[in-house]
Amino acid sequence: MKAIMRIKRHNWGLCTVFDWSEIKYSLYPDGSYTIATRDGNKKPIIQMSDKGVLPNSEFAKAKKLMNQFNNHEPFPKIDACDGEAFEITTYDEQGNIVGHRSLGYIYGIEVIEKLVQIFDSDYER
Repeated sequence: MKAIMRIKRHNWGLCTVFDWSEIKYSLYPDGSYTIATRDGNKKPIIQMSDKGVLPNSEFAKAKKLMNQFNNHEPFPKIDACDGEAFEITTYDEQGNIVGHRSLGYIYGIEVIEKLVQIFDSDYER
């Protein structure tokens, strides 16, 4: 099954070998999701850290936010010196790209922040 959304979250802060360097969230048409983490070692290891199915209400919320994301005007470039950066791509059922935002900070871009929160309730806006 092809993903309908992928979010890549990069840790641009100061990292040790114990910190994560990248997290990939993937959402599928049936509401299932996977989360893969890459650690901060010199030889990064990608591991599946979570998978499951979103509750119907959360999946409906995600699809609504994806629609807002796809129909959004170009997102502003946000300058920051530290923190987390995101790249987001949405796809139609055939796997064609519908929406994309290149890697960058998302501070203050509410639709993207809310999409990230669906997968990570610890993500603070």
